[in-house]
Amino acid sequence: MQKTPTNPAVPLQGRAGSSPSSACWRDGKLIVIPAGASLPARCVKCNAPAQMGKPQKFSWHDPKWNPLISIHFLLHVVGAAALQESVRLAVGLCERHRRWPRWFNYLSYVLIALGCATLAAAFFVEESLLIGSLAFAIWLVAAIIGTAAGHTLTAAYVSKAEARLKGGGSAFLDSLPRR
Repeated sequence: MQKTPTNPAVPLQGRAGSSPSSACWRDGKLIVIPAGASLPARCVKCNAPAQMGKPQKFSWHDPKWNPLISIHFLLHVVGAAALQESVRLAVGLCERHRRWPRWFNYLSYVLIALGCATLAAAFFVEESLLIGSLAFAIWLVAAIIGTAAGHTLTAAYVSKAEARLKGGGSAFLDSLPRR
């Protein structure tokens, strides 16, 4: 009999005697994946047959540590990194939904180049603080778009026993059993 992994950093794999995807279920708008299970090979947005991507790392830390950010940002980052739980999980996307993150990544690259050009114009052409601030705003938008394109699902909770992910489409959620 195969032993279920207890380390959340180990990729989730199927349990002996059961289909790996049959162990997943739905809890409201959350997808619950117990340790030792994986997502079904269907698009997590539209439930169409899908190709599984490379495993992504989903990390979570208890939000009760978030007030540390008001004390000191670095203390919050170190504490959250030390206390986080994580899991690697392959997510399925159909070809249509696989294209969107690529386009958002391309858009973020174009915005980064535009921000560089704007900053160069601020220094060498106009010597304007306002144009330099515009470059910073463009880079901020590029970072937000690039980050949003990186993950289709986000972790709502991760422990050694299970992972709870949010962001699945209603068709995919409706295909999962409720518990």
